[in-house]
Amino acid sequence: MLRAAGWTIGLFGVGMIICQLYPTSWIEPVVLFGLGVALLAVSARTGVGPRKPRAVAPKEAAA
Repeated sequence: MLRAAGWTIGLFGVGMIICQLYPTSWIEPVVLFGLGVALLAVSARTGVGPRKPRAVAPKEAAA
């Protein structure tokens, strides 16, 4: 969850900087579309993979 929050804050921060550097009327929709695509790409890349089996210590197995 923290990773998603960090990516979101970072990407929207970059988007805000881009919108302030280029103050034209068409840049904001383009930046918002790019942010949406970037968030989808990041969320697809950082998916949860299969869990590896955990080794059980002999004490835990006997209990």
